Amino acid sequence: MTVWKIPIAVFLALAFVNKVEGSDNFTEENSCSSSACVQIGEEILASMDSTGSPCENFYNYACGNWSS
Repeated sequence: MTVWKIPIAVFLALAFVNKVEGSDNFTEENSCSSSACVQIGEEILASMDSTGSPCENFYNYACGNWSS
């Protein structure tokens, strides 16, 4: 039984280190910071009808103001 304690401890330590290192996926390169990207994001948000419930009518919630 003691033979398996070391490999299990090493596995758990490596899994923890991988989880901690892999959790930082946000960088400036993959974020929307240019003026064109921000403008498109604002247009997409403006096309949404957030007054409705997405659980009741998701299409209307996501695209309700698109035809306006």
